[in-house]
Amino acid sequence: MRLSGLRVEPTDKSTVVESEKYLEFKVDGKLFAYNINKVAEIMEFPEIESIPLSPGFLLGAINLRGDVIPIIDLAICLNRVSTPVTAKTCVVISDVDYQGTVYKVGNKVDIVTRVMDIETVQIDKAPDLAGQLEHRVLVGVAKLDNRLLSILNVDSLMTHAQLDWLKESQFCDEQNLAQ
Repeated sequence: MRLSGLRVEPTDKSTVVESEKYLEFKVDGKLFAYNINKVAEIMEFPEIESIPLSPGFLLGAINLRGDVIPIIDLAICLNRVSTPVTAKTCVVISDVDYQGTVYKVGNKVDIVTRVMDIETVQIDKAPDLAGQLEHRVLVGVAKLDNRLLSILNVDSLMTHAQLDWLKESQFCDEQNLAQ
């Protein structure tokens, strides 16, 4: 902007920078992030009720203010090594859109590091890989000052088979799992 007397006049070089807020966290020593709009709540790692005969990605469930919330080991969904629970381990309760219904799902993360603004121009879209990925967990990669940050698609962290199992399981009926 250029000042001319007391009047402010925009110049041709003025641009609007668009950014969004992202939650950054670690899983198996690697930093990831997803859009804060998908985060319902962040909590210390709670006591989890294990579910007999459940698949390996499911740690169990918690009672969150009367709602049964499945807790997922995000490391397994990302094909990483699951780490033991520490004092810094958190559960990020996320809103997952699956077939038009929004479900609350808890994701175990090793540590939540921060909420940060990332400009849309800093994010390169994920490569298509010639259609080789069955479901796309990666929205893109943010180019930050001295590093890259993988931006995840919360709605695609679990496969359709995993989501179908949760939807059809006996411990999570449609009313308890959906908002």
